[in-house]
Amino acid sequence: MTSGAPAARGSAVFWLTGGHFLVDFYTNLLPPLIPLIAPDLGFSLTAGAAIVSASTVTSSLSQPVFGYFIDRIAGGALLIPAVVWATLWISAVGLTRNYWLIMALAIIGGLGSALYHPLGSVTIGGLSHRRRGWNMSLYSTGGSLGYALAPLLIIPLEAHFGPGALVWMFPLGLAAAIFMRRAGVNRLRAKPRQSGAAGLAGVWQAVRERLSTLVWLNLIVGVRAWASYSVTFLIPLFYLRHGYTKAMVSLPLFIYLLVSTAGSIVGGYFSDRYGRRNTIIASSLLAAALFALFLRSGSGYSSWAVLALGGAAFQAAFPVSIVFAQELFPRSAGMASGMMMGLAWGVGGLGLSVTTYISEHFGLVQALVASPVLLIVAAAFCFFLPSERGLTRGLARR
Repeated sequence: MTSGAPAARGSAVFWLTGGHFLVDFYTNLLPPLIPLIAPDLGFSLTAGAAIVSASTVTSSLSQPVFGYFIDRIAGGALLIPAVVWATLWISAVGLTRNYWLIMALAIIGGLGSALYHPLGSVTIGGLSHRRRGWNMSLYSTGGSLGYALAPLLIIPLEAHFGPGALVWMFPLGLAAAIFMRRAGVNRLRAKPRQSGAAGLAGVWQAVRERLSTLVWLNLIVGVRAWASYSVTFLIPLFYLRHGYTKAMVSLPLFIYLLVSTAGSIVGGYFSDRYGRRNTIIASSLLAAALFALFLRSGSGYSSWAVLALGGAAFQAAFPVSIVFAQELFPRSAGMASGMMMGLAWGVGGLGLSVTTYISEHFGLVQALVASPVLLIVAAAFCFFLPSERGLTRGLARR
């Protein structure tokens, strides 16, 4: 189904995007929830951030490995098991109050997301070369919608039922997986049945030849991910300290994450017209300005609007970085996707612990200031990337 009639390709885009919605929904149940339940469970904010960091880093480091093996096989039969895996283990967090068991379940559950992300992105990236940026933006939007809905559902549920509310999330994912199975998602293939995926020696040679670009691209995405995790993790605390109830806290966070999805669509369109690097630079600078404005806009409805626009500006570069990496490693697209959706975001997960330490020892606002600063740094790093024209010439010479 990765090639063929437009209707078949449209159906594939829909279901791959739906699967991305699910895994990102379950992935984002814990980050906004943990800072709210940490005092009730008897651990600090920094210790809570360590759970998110550990899950993120483990998931991130495994994504390029999964991506490598995805490049070697044609099957997409693991798409649905990846969804069920994330659903089961993340929901099981609601069954325990033990800190270390919560961390273990979060880490294990994150492996489902780690598998789905490179598998889904390679599959959707092979549907159409001319519409690759657009298709990837739709795929990214599905994940962003799931990411946005997670806090809207779990924070009010936790306010009424406590941490055990996570258990009620399991039937939702299981039912969705059954529908995906009936729709034939398990028959999708990650790529056409043909040889051409680079072997381990070929991957290593490609990495060495493009090492500089690869390092800078991972640094850019990692620094941006650090900013993103910091905002998502700390925004609930920001509004709680301004007098919001737990149930109310979910609203500005949901709007922020929901409007962010529009950025994915716009970013994919602009990257196809104006270039990947230019889109990442513009996204980073605009988001930095809006997040800085948010810190000066108080806690009323105007702050919701500024925060949401900042999220949209930020998210515009997310699908772009994946396509950039796939074009950098055309014969190892799974590994490249795993780096952008995993390895680089693992850097962001580690940075979150630094941000929460700043929050606990120097103040919440001081910690939030780090996000616009990080985005400016990411924009500066972009000037070390080649333009699309320069990248094409460089690959042609090799």
